[in-house]
Amino acid sequence: MKKLMSLVLILIILTTVTNYADTTTTVSETTMDATESVMAFTEKANTILKGTFEKYENNILYIQSENNDHLTSLYDADGLFKNLENTYEANEEIILYAEYGEATFQLLDILPKATQEIYGQIKSINEETFDILSGDVVETYEVFNSHRGFVNSQFVKGYVSDKGTYLMPTIDTSNQKYDTFGKLIEKNIVINGESLKRNSTVVNGNLMIPLRETLESLGYEIKWNNDTRRVDIHKSNQWTSVKINENRYFKNKMAHQPLSHAPIIIDGSTYIPVEFLNVILDLGLSVTEGNLTVSENDMAIHSGHIQTIDYKAAGKISITLSSKEMPGNLSDLTIIHASTDTTYFNTSLKQGQFIHVISPPVMTMSLPGQTSAVVIY
Repeated sequence: MKKLMSLVLILIILTTVTNYADTTTTVSETTMDATESVMAFTEKANTILKGTFEKYENNILYIQSENNDHLTSLYDADGLFKNLENTYEANEEIILYAEYGEATFQLLDILPKATQEIYGQIKSINEETFDILSGDVVETYEVFNSHRGFVNSQFVKGYVSDKGTYLMPTIDTSNQKYDTFGKLIEKNIVINGESLKRNSTVVNGNLMIPLRETLESLGYEIKWNNDTRRVDIHKSNQWTSVKINENRYFKNKMAHQPLSHAPIIIDGSTYIPVEFLNVILDLGLSVTEGNLTVSENDMAIHSGHIQTIDYKAAGKISITLSSKEMPGNLSDLTIIHASTDTTYFNTSLKQGQFIHVISPPVMTMSLPGQTSAVVIY
């Protein structure tokens, strides 16, 4: 019954989600732009299933998917797996191309064991031939699901095999961007209209900012204790302390909590994850074209389990977040809009994952409520 209720909720969400207006002060429902709607990619269409082979019975292939606790079943209508059954052992990794039906997935193809995964950004499209920038190298791929409405500049995850390449829309959660020459684009930190001399940096996929320069520009007193390898931070009635390589942050005298990364030292300077500014110090954050502006504005934090991820064109996504692992009604849900230009991703995204979202304080009056993400961690 719970699964049925969850499916009903997801169907309602997918049919009622609206585009979020550019301004965060909008409080009325907006209508979905037709072009953006075509670009939306639903997980219940043709998709890649990755997991471990469990069993094969009566033309049904069962795998343990990496995204689900229960077994996923696939109907093998054409008997594709029968000829390969003896080549797979229990708990062996398997990658499948499947189509979602009324009650189960239907097996369309089995990708070779040597299939390579890539992450990148589409630079050009010529029918089934795609040029994709991955890191600082552009490679050409023959894409066998090219009809899915991909566009230039879209971020994708690819499964590359000798049968061709299957692409899935995704979002660049690496916090890194490259120009057309493969050079990493640096992101500025702006305080009171001035950019700091020291830029942010990416460590293990997390955006980190220089502690001393950022906070001293905001009037905080910073003291380094070499014996304990701690940094004391003080301003007015605010006080906290961080210890190098220890992912334990506390707000005044409240209990500690982990963030996306522990404080570290790079080139003699302490770096902390960007969400520290809001979660611990209550500072306002905004992101424009990848650059961070720090202010005294109020923010909100939404926490919950990812129910669905709707990928759109131009690096935009909508995330349906639930305050409960199994939502009971629409009031449990929040729709989060994010983009590679306006959001920092200090965590990867997958269905079922529990995340925190730092957002402007204003939401739409729609049901579910909608807002935009500045930092996801």
